[in-house]
Amino acid sequence: EFERLGKPEPALFRAAICLAQSQGAVSASPIMIGDQLATDIAGAKRAGIPAALLASADVASSWKRAAQAQGSSLPAPDLVLPSL
Repeated sequence: EFERLGKPEPALFRAAICLAQSQGAVSASPIMIGDQLATDIAGAKRAGIPAALLASADVASSWKRAAQAQGSSLPAPDLVLPSL
C-alpha cells in the first residue's frame, strides 16, 4: 500500500523523530521550526509536535493575510520567532 511521506503528512514528522531517537539525537521535547505555515507548521501540529514559525517581516505579514483569508483552517504556531 502506498503511503505518502512528505510535508505536511504527520508520518514524515513521526519518522524523523523515530530516526533521531534511534541515533540518540533528539530531546524529550522536540519542536518543529519552519517558515511555511501550510506545510511545516500544519504537519507538525497534525503529528502532535509543537511548532514554531520562523517569521521574518515578510513571512509574518503573509501569514496574517493567509490566516485572515482562510479563517480557522490554518493551524496556529505555538511560537513565532523573528529569527534564529
